Amino acid sequence: MFEDPMKEAPRKRTVPRNEIRVEAAASSGPGGQGVNTANSQAILHWPIGKSGFTEEEKELIRTLLKNRINKKDELFVSVQRLRNFPQNLKAAYRIIDELVTSALQVNPERIREPQASVKNKIQRERRAKKEGRSRRKQERHWRPDAE
Repeated sequence: MFEDPMKEAPRKRTVPRNEIRVEAAASSGPGGQGVNTANSQAILHWPIGKSGFTEEEKELIRTLLKNRINKKDELFVSVQRLRNFPQNLKAAYRIIDELVTSALQVNPERIREPQASVKNKIQRERRAKKEGRSRRKQERHWRPDAE
């Protein structure tokens, strides 16, 4: 119930800025008519394979952030919520750092049964239920050869 005060707080990991490729693009976010003239969307690409993280950390990041990694093995973050590029860039850097930090925190509750086996379990339970109903219905019918 109470957290151990001696337990070490998770260390925040930051991605070295020199490893991140930055792009700017036209945004569809706030900014009125200026949206059409300024590239305010910040797009970050971080090549995981070329980073200074250990191989174990890289695999953990690839596994837990697989929906944000493209075919070039880059972690992709795009921000267009704010009105100008510097604000969006700052937000994108914060997001990429938070993603990496959360991916590298070992949390035993995160490790779950694979989704396929859960689906199979549900299907097996459903099939067993249907077979039980079928047997029950078959027992309702009178069969002359049964006597």
